[in-house]
Amino acid sequence: MRISVNITDRKTSSRIDLVDFKKKASEIFMNEVRHQIEKAKSMQQPYLRIFAGCNGSGQSTYSTVLSPDAIPFDYDKRFLAHYNSMRDSELRE
Repeated sequence: MRISVNITDRKTSSRIDLVDFKKKASEIFMNEVRHQIEKAKSMQQPYLRIFAGCNGSGQSTYSTVLSPDAIPFDYDKRFLAHYNSMRDSELRE
C-alpha cells in the first residue's frame, strides 16, 4: 500500500508519493540543513561561570585564577565606581 499526499503552494498543486516525499526531505536535509548544523557545532559556544559567596570569601581571587581569559564582572567595583560618581547629597551616605 502506498500513501500519497497533496502538496500545494500558491502557484502549483501536485500529488506526491509519501516515500518520494521522505526521500526529497532527506535530500534537502543532507544538502542544506546538515551543513548549517555542522557549522554551528564548530563555532565555540559562549559560557557563563558564576562565582558566588559571602563578602570577602575570595570570589574575585578564584575567578581570576580559574578563568584567566574571562572578563570578570565585579559588582562591588561597579557599585563603588557608580557611587563615587554621584554628587554629594542625602542619597549618598
